[in-house]
This record gives sequence, structure tokens and C-alpha cells, in this order.
Amino acid sequence: MAKLSQNDLNIIAEHPLDTSLDQVREPLRQIEQSYKPGSLSFDGVADGPDLGHQKVLSRLLYTLQGHEVALALRSKIGNNDVANELSKLFGLVRSGRYNYEHYRALSRLVVKKASDVDIWNAVLDLIITVSRTTPPTSIPPSFDGTPVTISSSSFQGSEQTRQIIESAMFYEIKRCTYRNVDGFFEKYFEGRRWSCKSKEIYNAVKKEQYRDERWTDFPDPPDGDAVWKWLSRFQDNHLSDSPGVFYTTASTSDLTGAEARRQLDVFTKRRGIENTEKHNWKDVRIIGELKQSKWELKKSLLQLARYMRDAFTAQPTRRFIHGFFLHNTTMELWVFDRSGPYSSGEFNIHEEPEKFIQAITGYALMDDEELGLDTFTEMHNEGRFITISTDATGKEKRMQLDEAPFVKQRAVVCRGTTCFRSIDHSGVVKFSWTSDKRPPEADHLRLAQEKGVEGIAKLTGYQRITSISELRSGLTFPSPHHFRSGTASASTSSQTQQSQSFGPIQNLSISRTSLKRKHPGDKQGSQKKSRSNSQKSKLSQQFEATQQSGEPAVSLFEPDDGNYSNRILGCLAIAPAGKALSEFAQSPDPEKSVASAIKELLIALRDAINAHRSLYLKGNILHRDISENNIIITGTEKAGDVAGMLIDLDLAKVLGSGRSGARHQTGTMEFMAIEVLQGIDHTYRHDLESFFYVLIWLCARRGWDLCKNPNGRPKESRLGRWYTGSFKDIAEAKRGYMHVDGFEDILMEFPSDFNCVKPLCRRIRGILFPLLEDGALFKGTRDGPSEQLYDPIVEVFDSALADITPSSSEDRESLSGKKGVQ
Repeated sequence: MAKLSQNDLNIIAEHPLDTSLDQVREPLRQIEQSYKPGSLSFDGVADGPDLGHQKVLSRLLYTLQGHEVALALRSKIGNNDVANELSKLFGLVRSGRYNYEHYRALSRLVVKKASDVDIWNAVLDLIITVSRTTPPTSIPPSFDGTPVTISSSSFQGSEQTRQIIESAMFYEIKRCTYRNVDGFFEKYFEGRRWSCKSKEIYNAVKKEQYRDERWTDFPDPPDGDAVWKWLSRFQDNHLSDSPGVFYTTASTSDLTGAEARRQLDVFTKRRGIENTEKHNWKDVRIIGELKQSKWELKKSLLQLARYMRDAFTAQPTRRFIHGFFLHNTTMELWVFDRSGPYSSGEFNIHEEPEKFIQAITGYALMDDEELGLDTFTEMHNEGRFITISTDATGKEKRMQLDEAPFVKQRAVVCRGTTCFRSIDHSGVVKFSWTSDKRPPEADHLRLAQEKGVEGIAKLTGYQRITSISELRSGLTFPSPHHFRSGTASASTSSQTQQSQSFGPIQNLSISRTSLKRKHPGDKQGSQKKSRSNSQKSKLSQQFEATQQSGEPAVSLFEPDDGNYSNRILGCLAIAPAGKALSEFAQSPDPEKSVASAIKELLIALRDAINAHRSLYLKGNILHRDISENNIIITGTEKAGDVAGMLIDLDLAKVLGSGRSGARHQTGTMEFMAIEVLQGIDHTYRHDLESFFYVLIWLCARRGWDLCKNPNGRPKESRLGRWYTGSFKDIAEAKRGYMHVDGFEDILMEFPSDFNCVKPLCRRIRGILFPLLEDGALFKGTRDGPSEQLYDPIVEVFDSALADITPSSSEDRESLSGKKGVQ
């Protein structure tokens, strides 16, 4: 019998089982009465499983798995909690791979209503027994408590259609949207330096326009154009000297600075910006939506979220953005930050006239901090500057940054990772919002430096700026808003079925016709028609298919504890300077050949893999977020220097440190390993798999930017399936493309100039995904030394580089494998 510690006993005493097992007690008693030794052995040798018995055992394991004790009690066979181990047993039972004899002791104790201590002891014994009788063929599947979720950042360029982005945004905000937040109006619109002026405006307007508990001058019916004219008159009469100015767009061509064309009902810009007819997303301060009588929260919120995504993309260091709905005579005020949207709740502008005027005037009178703008960065005529702490003594360093970032995320609810180069090319400055449950990246970098890790960016300074909890101070949040499940039946909304869903972008009903008002000059809007299914892109059709699947749009791994995720905004300075790996195809040297660019890519990737090995073996740190933006090309020309470095250790984990407690891991979907998508514990092999996906992605997607004649570039890449649909869909797509035939289809998307990289890709595929005897694809992590993967992968990189004709003695030295961390 497993030995319980005093702490274990305390946990069990604090969280009694009470009646939680009552529902399975009678079915278990019936199984025990009819049991004959050998008749219920479902291990693949004896009789096949009786689905009734299987269902009862599944229900027992599921009930225990969700109990507080299972979440707190540690297993006796590793570092996982009991809930984690029970999830494995649940999977074995559901697949029919179990022996009832192993479960009988626990079953009989439940039937006899034994003490909680005896029952949990039996659970621990069961875990030990099954682990011994089910030897793993690779490192066992488990889940380390860091759920995987996605954001809308994967979608770029022409993929950013309304339907696709709103579908992705729905998953992004679904579990973190709050309405009727207590204290919202008091926090943002009362007790401000401009509150007296707002009060004066209200009194003046009320005296002139408010009669019989109604605004006499407000349009009736309140269609969009009429409301905009009212707002324009109000602004001219009462806000002529306000810091912010309200605008609207007459057509989608009036607003620039985003990859997709948008049209806004209402927005504000800072007074004094010269052009009043053409606008840029980088200047947008407030976003408002004017709706007519037909109004649905989900549809309108997703439209607003899409605009917020564009604003955050253009202003990546912004902290939060205000927005509002005004539909008919009902108004709702919103704030979007990196942990999601929240609102004041609805109010009627006639019934609460002062609140209405306070909101309109407040949006025009707010200063930069009240608007959520970046106040850490100093903007002067000569450029962008930051001041950052360089050590524990408080010593500071002032740095000037490039005007535009070379890394940013196209999403709202995310880490908002944004990287700038210093103007003197001495280093890189990174802003990001990381979970308060994780140690700062600066801690990982210091540890790596202490342990002599090579190939990792060096920390030169770190500054904590603020946090979501500080920005939301004074607010009281209710439970997250519950969105309807669209076409899902009532039964699919149960907690059990939600926990089994993989669907990040499923079950969202979005109208194909825009509700935005049409301006007389907007020819594009008046001519716009819904396309037939045959005219839509395959990517759009895939989204429509997932929307009609009837599965709840929630993550399998995301907890719902009713609390928002607290993120900490930090500014990190690292050295040396470099460029994102994806920029290998954007060389400023027009004379640079494609072969030289390919060599630059392969050398940088090889050195980054070596850096990963050093981080893992010397630093005892696993990176866990390999992507095209987390590797930099240092641009070094000195033999022996590292040409490719790993950055962004936000999601890194010190091995053996236990669970972080963070709510979710927002990795980059297109680069996630198959097993990570399936919820299996992250290993070094999964990071190597991500490196492989980065190589494929850069060749098949970014490589075309190097081609003078891009004929043959696929209009819709197969790689779109690497970030489209549910977690299960993406994992299956990647697994299919890693088989020989599917892999050759992927290689067909490489530009012809990249044919020299195809043999390297085939060899790495064979190393990472060997075929088993039954023809199945092996995608796990084998027991044994990590060198069994690192060494052969680095060797095939060296071999591929040697096959590319060197153009200089420096190149020959770097290609020989001497360059980089060994």
C-alpha cells in the first residue's frame, strides 16, 4: 500500500469526498456481484470489453480526477499530481486497454463506503500497479499543467478575412470576456482631472436638449449616419479644444496601416495630427460601433475585437484600448487588454443621461495614460527611447530604438511580444506580457549565463513596467460571460463534453453580410456581395466546416476558475543585436544571392539547435516555444561566432521545477509538435520537431520572397492546415504530412531555388519520425540520451551546408561546422 504523508492526510481531510461517488456506487456493486475472475480482463488478451462496465469505470475515474484531492495530491511514481495520472487511466479504460482486476480493490472500497483515506490510498496503489503492468515504449504521455491555447496571430496577409479573423478571435476571447464589471464607470470616468469640465458640458447640454427624460436632439430612428452627424455637432459645440477628436471613415481606403482594409464607424485621434481625411491605425485611440435595431452581442463584439486586433498590431506596446457600442439608445463601454475584454454593462442613454455625456466627453478628454497608451517609451523628435535597469543596484541605461519593431504579434489576448533593435545595433529590446505564475525571462537568462550556456542572448537589462491586475485595480469581476454555443445542442454544453472538446475555432455563427452602414462614396461596399462556396478560399471553407461541427469551442486543457489571467508587462534588453530568422529572405543587399540567403538560414538554424542543446544540457532549461520569431540571425562574419541565437524564454521551464500554475501556454500553433497539440508533456524532442517545422515554413512560405519570378507560388498552401481548425485537426494534419507521401506534397511547395534544401528536410523527417514495424509513424520521445537526436540532426545540417558551393574562405570555415556552439 502507498504510504501517505501527513501533508497527504491533511489534504484528504480538508476536501472530503462526501456524496461525490454516490452516482457510481450502485453500478459498481452490480459489477462486483456479477464478476467472475477472468471475465472482465480487457487487456487485449481476454474477452472484449463490455461497454456498460467500461462506462462505469470511466465515470469513477472521471469523478475522482476532478476532485480537489486529486489536483493537490502527488503521485508516488513521478512529479505529476494524481489528477494527471488518473487522466491516463481514463484514456486506457476508454480505449479498452485495462484489466478489471487492477481496479477491483478500489471498486470494492467505494461500494463499501470506506473511509476517504482508504479510497485515496487505493487510487495511489492503482496508479502504481497500472504503471508497472503497462511498460511505455517512449517517454509516457502526461500533461504538465500548462494548457495549450491559440491566438489569432497565426493569420497574416490575405488570410485575414472577416470570417477567419472573427472565428479566431472568438476562441481568443471566449473564456475571458466579462460584462457588468463593478467599478468600471467610477474607474475610467469619475474623479479625473477633466471630470469638472465633463460635468459642465453635461449641465449645458441637458439644459438645451433634455426634456421629458429624453434627449430631444438625439436621432429617432438612431441610424448610423444620423448618430454620427449628432456626434459631430456635439463635438463642434462642446469639444473644440479637447485632446482627442472623433472621426469616421467614408470608405475602407480612408484607413491605412493594416494588412486588411477596415472601415470604422467612430474612432478618435490626437488633435493636431495633420491629415483629417486619411488615417492610420497607429493613431487610433478609441473605437466605437454604431448599431441599428438588429444587434447581437457576439457578432458585434467579434467585429469590435477584430478592430482591436488591428489597433494592437499597429500599436504593439499599447497597454489597453477603450471601445464602445451604441445600438439604438443603449450604450456599453468596453476595455480590451492583453487578458481579454470587459465592459461596464449596458445602460440607456435617455435613462442615464449624465453617464452618456460623461462617456462621450471622457473619450475625447483622456490623457495618454488613461487611454492605455505606452508611457514607458519616450517619444521625441529624434526618435524612440527607453530607460532600463541594468542590475540589482538600480543602475540605469538609456537606449534609443528603431522606429518600427521587427517582431510583433497580431493578436489581442496574448503575450504581445514586441522586439525593437537599438539604433546603435548593440542589442535588442523586448516587451512582453507574461503570466505572473511564471518566473520572468530575465531569471532564465541569468541562470543560463551562470551555468555557461552558449548560444543564448545575454541579458543586459530588465524593467518591470506594470501588470494586468494593476491596470484593473478597483474593479470587481463577475464570472466570465457565457456565450451561446450556436448550433450545438443543449447537451453539448455540459461540463463533461466541454472538457472533451478540442475545438479552438468551432461553432461560431457569423453573418456573411456586414451590418456597417454604407456611405454614398463607398463603391466597394455597395458592390460587395456574398461569394458562393466555390468562390471562397479553402481556408474559409475549412472555417465554415468547423463552425458547423456542433462541438463546443473550448480548449481541452483550459481551466475555468472564473478569474482572469494576470500578466506582467516587462521590458528586457538583450545582446547581441540581430534580425528575426524570418528576415533571411529580406536582405537589404540586392546583390545577395539566393544560395547565400539559404546558407544564412541553415547556419543560423544549426547554431540555434546547438544553443538549444546547451540550454537543455548545461542549463537544465527547456525552451518550449521554438518559432521563426524566437531565433535571431546575429549577422556575425567572424569565424567561431554564433550566427543563430535563441531568444524569448518566456515559456521556458527549469526541468524538475513542477507546474507553473499558469492558465495557458500561447505558443505559435504552426510550429507546435504533434504531441504537444495532443496534451502530452513537452520534451526536448518536441522542440526539435518545432525547429523542423520552422525550417519547412521558412522555405515554403518565406522563401518565395527571394524569388525574382514567383510563378508557381501556391495560392493556398497546405501549411494553412497547421493552424486551422481544432487542436485535433492540426495534429492530424501534421501527422499526415510527416508520412512519406504527404511530406513530398509539402516539399512541392518549395521554390525551385530551394531544391537543395529538400534532401536535408527528408533526412530530418526520417530522424524525428521513424516508421514502426506496423507502418505507424513514431512521434514520441524515446528513453535514452538526448544526443541520439541532437547529433544526427546537427550532422545533416553540416552535410547539407557542405553541399552548397562556398563563395568565400569565410563561408567555407563556417560551413565546416566549426562555427557555432558544439
